[in-house]
Amino acid sequence: MTSATFHKSPITQFTDICFEDQISASVKSAKSELRDILFSLKDKTATVSYGGQIVTAAPTDFPRLLAEWGTKTKVQLAVRNIVTSALFSAEEKCSGSAIVAAGLWVSGETLPTRSGKKRCTHREMKDCLAYFGGSGLSLATALAVIDLGGLGCKIDYEENQQPESKIIAHSGRVIFGEVDHLFGDKVGRQFDLRGCAAVAVLGTVESVSSLHFALESSAERPVVVLAEKFLPDVSNTLAENWKQGKGKCLPFAVRNWSVENFLDLEKQGILCVSRERGDTFSGLKLESNSELCVSTSVGTCTVSGGQEQVTSKLTVEISQSLGGMTGLVKDRVKMLVGLARQCARGGVVRWENLSEASYALSECYSRELAISAQSLAAGAKASESLKKVLQGLGCVILTLQGAKE
Repeated sequence: MTSATFHKSPITQFTDICFEDQISASVKSAKSELRDILFSLKDKTATVSYGGQIVTAAPTDFPRLLAEWGTKTKVQLAVRNIVTSALFSAEEKCSGSAIVAAGLWVSGETLPTRSGKKRCTHREMKDCLAYFGGSGLSLATALAVIDLGGLGCKIDYEENQQPESKIIAHSGRVIFGEVDHLFGDKVGRQFDLRGCAAVAVLGTVESVSSLHFALESSAERPVVVLAEKFLPDVSNTLAENWKQGKGKCLPFAVRNWSVENFLDLEKQGILCVSRERGDTFSGLKLESNSELCVSTSVGTCTVSGGQEQVTSKLTVEISQSLGGMTGLVKDRVKMLVGLARQCARGGVVRWENLSEASYALSECYSRELAISAQSLAAGAKASESLKKVLQGLGCVILTLQGAKE
């Protein structure tokens, strides 16, 4: 019986150099194909597939269409990668800028890259979102988020199993910091306390005796002490009392009070202790303090209740009853809210504002164009940068495998 050893043939690798004429032809082809994508968005004939379902594409889906852009040759692939890299980079820095950069590049148009700040009306913002997101659920959800104060607070995007999508507004004052690390190591760092009292100390809590009033009250209801720093002896004592059931007094080390005036915290029902005002710990009472809800998480403490009702966070829940479209709707809402924030900061540019727009550019966009000034400026910069990169290509060196034709 004999045995044979088979050696696998090594894969042949070689390089191929493409010069200016081949590159120019590939750039021209890329412009034509990218123009077709823009035309299909304008004419509402483009579609995207998401989770096995097909839906008409909106300008918010332009990055998704770019990701599906195919090529025929290696040179075209190299050019396409350069173009998509530039457009994706622009979109990452400023929402809505990729579609602007693409239109300017394929039309050869040049626009000013500076955008002056302008006050944005609610109507202009709505027009911008309608241009990018259409008129369906995504637009309605984004507008509801804006009306609920979503441009000035944190937003969480989630999926739920309910038959309807909904937006939950969380009210309260957000204070930045952490549960004191010594206390957190022994007891925990995430709490959700109801019917409690809160005390804010402008400075350091140096002794347990200074918190005697809070410790006594914490036997009946939780007390949250917010201060810039706690000495180790204070944190350790509070932790032992908590573990032994002698009282629930939670030390939270504040990094940022998130108010212009420290005493404004009293509007939230928080008892303030400020030595600058002459306050002392002796004689302080918590009986008259309103019952609050306090939750702590990584980096924040949210206090709700009292006279002041501030929206601290919104939770946008998209119903999974939408099937494969759930993820698409969530992505669109995120982008539309991001665009709204840009509009609020820099204003909106409409089609009629582009006085020097050429016919070539008008082919790429509809007359309903309304875009944030920041997106326009970022898109113009990206377009000019892309032109320079492609003009500077003298050759492209490709590394290939297999037999060279």
